[in-house]
Amino acid sequence: MEQGTGNWEHGFRRLNAWKSADDLASEVFRLTEMLDQRHRWLGLQAVRAAFSVSANIAEGYGRSSLGDYLRFLEVAGGSLNEVENALHFMKRNSVCPTETLRAAEELRWKTGNLLFGLARSLRSKQKNNENWQRGLIKEQEAEYATGPSNDMFPVPSSMFLDAEA
Repeated sequence: MEQGTGNWEHGFRRLNAWKSADDLASEVFRLTEMLDQRHRWLGLQAVRAAFSVSANIAEGYGRSSLGDYLRFLEVAGGSLNEVENALHFMKRNSVCPTETLRAAEELRWKTGNLLFGLARSLRSKQKNNENWQRGLIKEQEAEYATGPSNDMFPVPSSMFLDAEA
């Protein structure tokens, strides 16, 4: 239950992919607050991209068709690639110490796996002409298994948009 709301999570806020994306956006926000003024542009871009991931999951959830929802998840995947690129740039150019970036990078991998799993599950429903109602989406961790349970084998972001159901 969220503090101060009195309500348990509902709608898109129940989705594991959204929760992880929200955590990622918050982590990137905290990370970029540490950047000096000359890297402010990079911080702003990284935060916008990270926020876009959770925003697109939420916006897609509110759409009336499964096809629309999947398009928004694809946009979220593109934003996730942008976050990955920003984190890579920060590391490569020593904008932030590698250790400082670790939590954001781990959340980026986790979010990618969850987002990929959600999209794969919904594409399967679409392919099989299964009935779909956004309020009835049930997520189980097992549905997100995309490979060996090994931190060294996350779903590469470059595979997100081309993945088959």
